[in-house]
Amino acid sequence: LPLGDSEENMVARSAEAEEEEEEEEEEEEEDKPIVTGVALICGSMNWDTIGRGNARVGSKPRKVEPAWKPQVIGALSGIRIMHVVSGPCAAHSFFITDEGKIYGLGRNEQGQLGMGHTKRQDSAVEVPFFKNMHVIGASCGRSHSVVLTEDDGAYGMGDNEMGQCVQGVLPVRARTTSPPNSVP
Repeated sequence: LPLGDSEENMVARSAEAEEEEEEEEEEEEEDKPIVTGVALICGSMNWDTIGRGNARVGSKPRKVEPAWKPQVIGALSGIRIMHVVSGPCAAHSFFITDEGKIYGLGRNEQGQLGMGHTKRQDSAVEVPFFKNMHVIGASCGRSHSVVLTEDDGAYGMGDNEMGQCVQGVLPVRARTTSPPNSVP
């Protein structure tokens, strides 16, 4: 022990030094920027025919030229995007903001966007059902989606023919879940 120091004083100084190091580490973490960005889109945006030879019967086909170069999604201009969500066979997408809001766009014939209707979304629109929730994640299937919120749990929406929205298998005539249903 250094001259004049008791073992108790040394332990107290050691604990203070550890606390100071932890505070410095926390400050460094707080100083790290959150990575956000601008949402860009490219490729085909003719949601009615993506993955199909022709538009579905009853849909209103529209002629949309593919975006050959990435372009800003106008409805999301100026909004800080944290996550972009889609799937390998999904023709719909979600955009989650740094504030926990979720925007949907694309095919919606099974209610997979959770908008409360089954109309195609040609531009990104905030999903009204989640307006008062903090969304932290999402997943897109072919015709269904699951959204995860910070406090309220997970919600499934869209085609639930095989129970993919975790609601049990629904009868064929009632297989679409829109608006979103809470996942047990």
